[in-house]
Amino acid sequence: MSALNKILIFSNRNDKSTDRVIDWIDYLETGNQFLRINHGDEIELQSINISSQSYGYSFKQNGCLNSFADFKSVWYRRGVLNIKSKIQLSNDKKTAFLSAIKGFQTIEYGFLSNFMLAMLNTKTHVNKYTDIFINKYWALIIAAKHGLTIPESVITNSIKALSSKFNYITKSLTDNRFVYKDERIEMQAGAHTFVIEKENMKSKMFDYSLFQNLINKKFELRVFFLHDKIFASAIFSQNDPKTSIDFRNYNTEKPNRVVPFQLPDNIQFAIRGFMKEVNMNCGSLDIIYNEQKEYVFLEVNPVGQFWQVSYPCNYYLEKEIAKILIGDESKN
Repeated sequence: MSALNKILIFSNRNDKSTDRVIDWIDYLETGNQFLRINHGDEIELQSINISSQSYGYSFKQNGCLNSFADFKSVWYRRGVLNIKSKIQLSNDKKTAFLSAIKGFQTIEYGFLSNFMLAMLNTKTHVNKYTDIFINKYWALIIAAKHGLTIPESVITNSIKALSSKFNYITKSLTDNRFVYKDERIEMQAGAHTFVIEKENMKSKMFDYSLFQNLINKKFELRVFFLHDKIFASAIFSQNDPKTSIDFRNYNTEKPNRVVPFQLPDNIQFAIRGFMKEVNMNCGSLDIIYNEQKEYVFLEVNPVGQFWQVSYPCNYYLEKEIAKILIGDESKN
């Protein structure tokens, strides 16, 4: 067995999509080894070596030694490289000096982690760590540059900046939300969308928020992009009051109808140009098909769930990802 035969996967411990991709890796080709590093797992860095001829590193995870040279491919799903310190600082004395040392150590280890993750981009990979830092407002500008229609967007803390001619949707500036649970506040991923009607736009004081004109949609599209391939699904969410504004308000009793969808050539061309410019080889794009028969780009999520596209449409996206990681996209 070749030393260069491992697949490196970064994910969360309970991510079902990762489990299914691993199942496909095992099914398609026996002999593939993989290392899964879940968010929160620690690694013991042995060394990083850089010369004019080569570069690499080695680390232990759960007592097993791994080398940069061992890995043939990488899938970045979620998480970080959490380097364990061999020098444990005591918490007995909370001093300004100890706090400064810990802060310095955090910065140093973060620098090493980011460098190690960047080196992995030289391997065959699906997504990369830096994809998660894409700015969704800059993405709107790039999408428009490549010919995709985008919603009119305003970020403001003043009602005067909004037109009374339109109804707006609003959501948090990032994709996070605060939830009050069991007498404590938690921050969770996945900010949802809310409608602000013009007759209710009377508040004079609020923090900076994103406002976009409300789009009258015929249906929504979730488009999965993977190594230049496009897999699109149409989600008929507009007739259900629970999902009409945001299909992520899932109706589990009566789920939205989801079917495969063929995007026009010009929209596929625009999506490929957009993904190339943002330097992302995998991601889920949210698009609305409006009543004016326009395809309106909303955002791209590099690490979002894709089962909503894979299973209803029989695209077997988990298999497609596994084939790339194995290194043989011709497998049936």
